[in-house]
Amino acid sequence: MVVVLVLLAVSMIGIGGAAVVFGAPIIQIERGWTMVLAGTVGACSGILLLGVALAAQRVGRAAQELLRIRERLSRMELSAPPAAAPVVTDLRPVEQPAPPRYEAAPDGPAIVGQYASGGNSYVMYSDGSIQADTPAGKRRFSSLDDLRAFVAAGGERAA
Repeated sequence: MVVVLVLLAVSMIGIGGAAVVFGAPIIQIERGWTMVLAGTVGACSGILLLGVALAAQRVGRAAQELLRIRERLSRMELSAPPAAAPVVTDLRPVEQPAPPRYEAAPDGPAIVGQYASGGNSYVMYSDGSIQADTPAGKRRFSSLDDLRAFVAAGGERAA
């Protein structure tokens, strides 16, 4: 298809150019003026058609590449099927429970910060110790380095 368009465009440019060349010497005669105008229109149309042919060729290549990508994606196997999203039927707002408030014991270290991450909450004390509240229970670490070492070793899965 693209080859036919290119051949047609080239022939239109050639025939239009020939009409301009043959009509230019006799331009004072009506026939010469008509040949120049028709040749100019034909040559310009041929140039436009050549541009359309080249654009069609690029679109065809892009379509082939998209088909190749689609085939590669269809051949890929996922290790686990994606989990189905839960269906929400109740759209009323849910009240969130207030986060637990930590207060220092009169004889213990003062709380300097609280943090929550991944379902766990952490309390940092003035002596550098950290208390982690996890779904499996509370754990106390003497320092941030001890907590990092515990997490690096696999956390509660390893314990």
